[in-house]
Amino acid sequence: MRRPLRHLLTAALIAAAAVLPVSVPAPAGATAPPPAPVYPQWWADTPAKQFAVLDYWTGDDFARWDFTITQYPEGPYFTDTDRGRKWSAVDPQGNAAVTDTVGRVFARQTATWQAVTRPSVAGDAVGAVRETGAFKSWDADAKAFVPADPVVPAERHFIETQEIIKVENGQTTEYRHISWPTTCSANSVDSANGRTIVTAGHCTLVPVPMIAKAAGDKNGFAQDAIDLTNDKMIFVPGYRGDAPDLASQAPHGLWVVDKIYTTGQWSAFGQVGVSALNLFNFQYDVAMMTVVDPHRPGVRLADEVGAQHIAFRPIAAKETYAFGYPAAPSFGSGPVARYDGTSLVYAKNIAKKDWTMSLNYTLDANLSGGASGGPMLQDFDPVAGIGTQVSLNSFNYSQFLGSLGNAQNIVGPSFTEDTRILYNLVQMS
Repeated sequence: MRRPLRHLLTAALIAAAAVLPVSVPAPAGATAPPPAPVYPQWWADTPAKQFAVLDYWTGDDFARWDFTITQYPEGPYFTDTDRGRKWSAVDPQGNAAVTDTVGRVFARQTATWQAVTRPSVAGDAVGAVRETGAFKSWDADAKAFVPADPVVPAERHFIETQEIIKVENGQTTEYRHISWPTTCSANSVDSANGRTIVTAGHCTLVPVPMIAKAAGDKNGFAQDAIDLTNDKMIFVPGYRGDAPDLASQAPHGLWVVDKIYTTGQWSAFGQVGVSALNLFNFQYDVAMMTVVDPHRPGVRLADEVGAQHIAFRPIAAKETYAFGYPAAPSFGSGPVARYDGTSLVYAKNIAKKDWTMSLNYTLDANLSGGASGGPMLQDFDPVAGIGTQVSLNSFNYSQFLGSLGNAQNIVGPSFTEDTRILYNLVQMS
């Protein structure tokens, strides 16, 4: 049964942390080639898998998910300033292209713990998965889950399972997994295949060190996990979360992510176990994906919603618009905006070269988790809603530095030649 998307989830923000660079220096006098983009995996490469993803997001377990009232503090829903304002205030009729090219991304995130061995019981078989718990939420103060009401499937915000990987000599070895929904933003861009979207690397490939550093109130239970993965990802262009039904909330349909690519640097970051903090990895926090609508095979995303231009160029200090679907309280000690993820929000200011990372933009903006991956557009025409994407929403310094960081900014990677290599690979896929 198809259910309204506005009840599906809130942001499960993983505030990013980073590791030491993993690239090897080139010999003296030599020029090191840029890392090749890495293609981690096929996500939903057959119609059967694609429909299974849609079933996951529109099934009864997500019938009435809506915990923004208890999740977020009291306060205004939006800042109503250039640091964060509802886009509908500028485009009430929804005629501007950006209203449709930007969308909300939903994914299932799963934490995995070290395998454990127990005595075997009847029915144990390699590959078997059993659900061992359904939880409403994680209580950070008590450091425990709040059990779900077994009669109300909609309360299953967290699902615990055990996956058997070995049965031998009367002993069974299994992994413990806990899965929960998470969300980001993304944008449709010009491409040869007409189905390319851009988001943040951390929205798709989550480095293990991020778990311990940035578990946060919602994910504190995952600090001892050995792996953190995303799957079952969908893109909802033109998402309207305050609409009454699914057809209105997703006016352009649900687009399943079938392939994902990240920059080589970000992929390497995701595959190492180093825990030293190094924000410089976020200069490569970029992912590009292709999407399909299994209900309409052959229909291209760009033909349905249009696309923004994309450019790979040096950082230019000029007016920049940042768009996204923030779904968590804004960061830092400044005025807190109570975002709920239902509306497209934008910030507008002069973007500059970041004070620490020379390959990053910084923009005065009061956005939050859920806006990650949304586009930073320059040369933007607010009437037509068309601009050129030069970066994306990546992180906020106050996530790492607390009061020492600027709570009113968003930092994003500039699109360099490395990003162009990634883009060319994806758009021709």
